[in-house]
Amino acid sequence: MIKLNTVAAAALLASLAFCPAVYGEGLDHLLRVQDYTARRVSSADPSGGNLDRRRVEAGKSLTLAELPGPGIVTHIWFTHLYPSRSGLRKLVLRIYFDDLPEPCVEAPLGDFFGLGHAQTYAYASQPLAVGTHGGLNCYWPMPFAKTARLVVSNEGAQDCSALYFQIDYRTLAKPLPDDLHFFAAYRQEFPPVKGKPYLILETDGGRGHFAGCNLSVEQRDESWWGEGDIAIHVDGEARPSLAGTGSEDDFGGAWCYSHEFSYPQFGAPLRARFNAQGVLEHCTPDLKDKALTQWRWPEAWKPGDLWNVYRYHVADPVPFRKSVRVEIEHGWQGNERADWYSSVAYWYQTGRPAVRAALPAVKDRLPYYLRARDQGGGRWEAENLVDDAVATGGTVQEAGMEFWGDLFSERYALQWEAGKTNDILTVPFTVSQAGRHRVTVRLARGEAGGAFTLQVDDLKPGEPVDLFQAGAIPGLFETLAGEGNLAAGAHALKFTCLTPDSRAKGKRLLLDKLQVSPAGE
Repeated sequence: MIKLNTVAAAALLASLAFCPAVYGEGLDHLLRVQDYTARRVSSADPSGGNLDRRRVEAGKSLTLAELPGPGIVTHIWFTHLYPSRSGLRKLVLRIYFDDLPEPCVEAPLGDFFGLGHAQTYAYASQPLAVGTHGGLNCYWPMPFAKTARLVVSNEGAQDCSALYFQIDYRTLAKPLPDDLHFFAAYRQEFPPVKGKPYLILETDGGRGHFAGCNLSVEQRDESWWGEGDIAIHVDGEARPSLAGTGSEDDFGGAWCYSHEFSYPQFGAPLRARFNAQGVLEHCTPDLKDKALTQWRWPEAWKPGDLWNVYRYHVADPVPFRKSVRVEIEHGWQGNERADWYSSVAYWYQTGRPAVRAALPAVKDRLPYYLRARDQGGGRWEAENLVDDAVATGGTVQEAGMEFWGDLFSERYALQWEAGKTNDILTVPFTVSQAGRHRVTVRLARGEAGGAFTLQVDDLKPGEPVDLFQAGAIPGLFETLAGEGNLAAGAHALKFTCLTPDSRAKGKRLLLDKLQVSPAGE
């Protein structure tokens, strides 16, 4: 029989009091009386109605909960409405524990919950899971002795119109004995430095254990991205205690993966590619044995492909006494690939880390596919220009047009609801080579369409356009915004709101895309 000393027995009993229930390691805990009090803080309507949400204005933060200790946060659930495809990178979750001045958790909301590239997809792991239609769930246990404060910040340019949340926690009679705190940190390198591995985690200042990570890869190079090895350096060692055999191996798969999958402690829940219409197509298990050339060699891995993988060390945490460094190679050899890497690492430790990952600015966090840029041949997708557009009145946001199929380019548009006549919307774009250019725009008419003049820089304005049209189906058309000599560099397309048709239900501008072409083409 194994004999335990008093301290070890107390620690074991304390761990049994909460670990099985949180981790789902069995049902035996249900056969014992639970010695804690269950509590919840949520966005529930205090009046008893159904307005169970909070608004988070652009540039503002919302404190979700301030919890008294000692206790353990056992479950966090979110869903949200945000008028941007990049909302999951613009909303940031921060969690503060006890007397630590910096947040122990700091990550974009989506990445924290294992959703890379601002995408939403359903999957299930042991500590994190996402239900259909964006139900985000976290089961990492988060102990605290005195206080826990949870904050969501909106670092985007549009308001988050609805944030729904539930935070479940337990109040304890006394703090857990080891003084551990839960940590999570986001990192990115767009792209990683050539010749150096990508850093997933570096921490010091106490004793603890690495609990795993999720990694997102947006391919910028051809061919297979995943030959880089994981290396985990414990307590400053030069040679890693744990060294991998390839990225797909280290995240629980093998042979370059085939389709998306998710299991309790490892998975690849996202493998996807945008088709010619701008719609993201996933390589799901039902496609495995079908003759779809885009998922097979040599078409299997292309620039623009989106990946997310995870490995959670729930059953096998990696202990450290002073520090730990986790990194992964990018490429077959020499860390030569230029794919865009981002990740969230999760760990527990005592003390206050001196090494911290600085959260990049919101504009720098955007994945490549969502950035304002020439898409090729002078085509600019207007929805990608929303964050840089400036309006003197009204509201500007991305508008999802999936309902209309392929009617809109890439199924999104820039939508401006002008506030009043003479309001101006300025949309920036660039020209790579000086010369005489034509700028054309693709607009949509509708029942709420307003009337506008169009002008490029200080060139002669074009003829006014009336965007009112009776009927529900949008009427798309192209028109000239301006033609003239444009220098290489930044330029502006300006829309000025005029008095709309008397039958119009608003002063709406729907801009699908703009095209910048050398004059004469």
